[in-house]
Amino acid sequence: MANDNKHPKPNYYSVLTPNIRYATDISGNEKVLYTEIIALCNIKGHCWASNRYFAKAYGVAPNTISGWIKNLENKGYITTEITYKDDTKEIDKRIIKPTHLQREQNAYDAVLSESDKDYLRRAKALHYSLSDIKVTTLKDVLEYQN
Repeated sequence: MANDNKHPKPNYYSVLTPNIRYATDISGNEKVLYTEIIALCNIKGHCWASNRYFAKAYGVAPNTISGWIKNLENKGYITTEITYKDDTKEIDKRIIKPTHLQREQNAYDAVLSESDKDYLRRAKALHYSLSDIKVTTLKDVLEYQN
């Protein structure tokens, strides 16, 4: 499947963690879909792909993907947030978040001081800013920060 700007195909692998690998309450296809969700979360911190995107990637119908996502959510492996276009029932976007990432973030937030959180926010912003430019030396990084 070709990449597009809205839904790039990840060019890296994802790991099938033990909690998913040994889960007996979800199917093998749902486990693979879960790893794809994790891979897409590595890009923006959450997964925004549509059922149509997943259906094309795995050669199944969008309704099949919908069922897999619903089961992953019902079993507590993911959460979904849906926003609708103004004054309609048409979906504007859906965000999928793996629950283990949310639990880890909550645990980190509980122990970090406000200054630590501020430092991490600035470091993350710098990381994304630097990914947009070509940095060739440490001097370039320091100049960019100032």
